[in-house]
Amino acid sequence: MKFAVVGPAPPFRGGIAAHTATLVRALRASDEDDGARHTVTVHPYRRLYPRLLFPGTSQLAPDGGAPLPGAGAALDPYDPRTWRRVADEIAVAAPDLAVVQWWHPWFAPMLAWLLGALPARGFARERLAVVCHNVLPHQPVPLQRTLARSVLRRAGHVVVHARSEAERVLALVPRARVHCVPMPCLAPEAPAPSREAARARLGLDARPWVLCFGLVRAYKGLDDLLVATAATPDDAFRVLIAGEFYVREAPLRARARALGIEDRVRIENRFFADREVPDLFAAADLVVLPYRRATQSAVLPLAVRYRRKLVVTDAGGLAEAAPEVARVVPAASPGALAAALVEALAAPAPDEGAFAAAEARQHPAGLRRAFAAIAAESRGSTAEPSPVLASVVVCTQGTEPLLRDCLVALCDQELPDGVRHEVVVVAGTEPAAIRAMLGEGFDCAGVDVRIVHEPERGLNHKRNRGVREARGTLLLFTDDDCVPDRGWVAACCAALRSHAALCGRVVPLNRGYRASVRTATAARLHRGRAARAAAWRIGCGNNMAFRRATLDDLGGFCPAIGVGTWSGAACDTELFLRALRRGVAIAYVPDAVVLHRQPRFRADWLRKRRAYYRGVSYLARRVHPTDWAAWWMAATRLLASAAELVLGTLLLRRTAVTRALVQCRGCLEGLLPPAGDPGSGRVTTR
Repeated sequence: MKFAVVGPAPPFRGGIAAHTATLVRALRASDEDDGARHTVTVHPYRRLYPRLLFPGTSQLAPDGGAPLPGAGAALDPYDPRTWRRVADEIAVAAPDLAVVQWWHPWFAPMLAWLLGALPARGFARERLAVVCHNVLPHQPVPLQRTLARSVLRRAGHVVVHARSEAERVLALVPRARVHCVPMPCLAPEAPAPSREAARARLGLDARPWVLCFGLVRAYKGLDDLLVATAATPDDAFRVLIAGEFYVREAPLRARARALGIEDRVRIENRFFADREVPDLFAAADLVVLPYRRATQSAVLPLAVRYRRKLVVTDAGGLAEAAPEVARVVPAASPGALAAALVEALAAPAPDEGAFAAAEARQHPAGLRRAFAAIAAESRGSTAEPSPVLASVVVCTQGTEPLLRDCLVALCDQELPDGVRHEVVVVAGTEPAAIRAMLGEGFDCAGVDVRIVHEPERGLNHKRNRGVREARGTLLLFTDDDCVPDRGWVAACCAALRSHAALCGRVVPLNRGYRASVRTATAARLHRGRAARAAAWRIGCGNNMAFRRATLDDLGGFCPAIGVGTWSGAACDTELFLRALRRGVAIAYVPDAVVLHRQPRFRADWLRKRRAYYRGVSYLARRVHPTDWAAWWMAATRLLASAAELVLGTLLLRRTAVTRALVQCRGCLEGLLPPAGDPGSGRVTTR
């Protein structure tokens, strides 16, 4: 694949330049599976901040920092001619993905122009990705929200390193397609020196040392650290504050004197080169991040790499970065911080397995995989048709008599050139029982039909198993009581070239009570707040499809809700809501048709309605309790059912009253689940 990366790079210093270098190195590294390397063109900055706006001593790395090879035209924030030159180069090169770094509104005019000029040059917006380090700056600036929105709304994808930042992006740009990727370790790999050698070079004694590393800013909670240090015994530890001050140093020293801990605090007010970093972490017994506010931190992965104990606050994305090894305390709580520091120093270090798990998650290879997946998804929506393998997942308990007809229909699909498909049947019973049900005369017509056993109850458990077993890049889902049209697979595959997720038309197979049916014949794209508020109307889980990269990015299906769990239904609504919240547009494709068996008996139909309304309420009560759209759906379903009950009573319509009573009962059951239900099914971003 081809990538273009726009952002500060060495010899500029700081986290954003280091991130650009790490991203470029990761993309250029050999793939572990096939040895392939991506082609990357870097468009670095010529200048950054004007001197009046920069509080540090220099914007260049102290050791010079070699420029990245393979650089294209450079951007100058103060020379619009360079903006046009970079836009032309990217448009002509036509990379699979253009990645732009965003961290401060000062650069919004240039980046907003660039992201707007590329589509005007024929470069698809879907192939524009913004790495958002800080949605809003740490120190407020005028028009910050407007400037941030002007950049982020022009990107096809927004990549963040913390869930809190993902929420901020969606608050500014509700339609943004947001990907949350762990913050990688940005420093080049270097062996850790011995503690004795490191302390000798730094002039530290043998007492315990707590390291607070990084640029010193007001929001980083250094005052809380000093107060916490004063609250501990004199011999508990010493504090090493290592980093260039972007605030005045004198008030911090005066504060240490006033607290009587001046002899316990050592301050090194300068920028440390990469070659000096290993000594700092090797010499420390513990690393502390006492931040009052944060997005994420590049210091935390360094502590993990050098296997140092960690104490962090719950600000921003710090707690989620390394939960295996970090002690977490409330932000702006010096008392809790003091206790945590003393306890952490006295306790043994986390085991190697915990550090290894955290380090694996923070490895730069994660950046490569994430951006390669985004590029593949974006390229699929703009490139010429290419051979694809679609995997159809059918889940069954082995008791549905229509299963054979479903599989026969799937094996008899009309496919265009370059499209192949396989069928993965995930059964709650043994595969031998399913084969016996299909009979000896079952003909798969050359289609790869695999039957796997998943004993775990729950439809979503089985769907997740089907995803793991599937080999295709396109994932199609239907149920064992459906019969797909002969063109269903082809229609889904064609639509997935332009859309990341879709639902199709569901028509009744037989006469009966209508359930899980969508018969609209007009295509529609569901996205934004309005779609979230009516996610239950988008489509049905018996006819939906996703690009694998999209479904992986969403975290798969939530096993705490749906058929086979206490909630009984609404597993498709939950996934649609989560996708919309992440900025994934869901297409309704009327050409993708399946026929669905309808309940023949009124009692079965009422049971389904009760389960569905219970599931929608449970979705708000337990699965997404902080999502306004989930509560909106639950409230509107309950109020509509109550209104139907009142109106049916007044008009003496027995059927309407019975239906409304069942719906109201389901709503109330979902809002008041029993204490023994499976618990929260909240889904977290990877």
